[in-house]
Amino acid sequence: MSSYFMFIVSAFFAEIFVHLSESCLIYGKPHRHNLGIRV
Repeated sequence: MSSYFMFIVSAFFAEIFVHLSESCLIYGKPHRHNLGIRV
């Protein structure tokens, strides 16, 4: 169960990192929300 929790946490931080890098690098581009839900 701890490995599952670590997977959730890593996915969560990867999501935040993707959104931060998106808003910083390609801010205003039309494909901003393409990586919103990527499971």
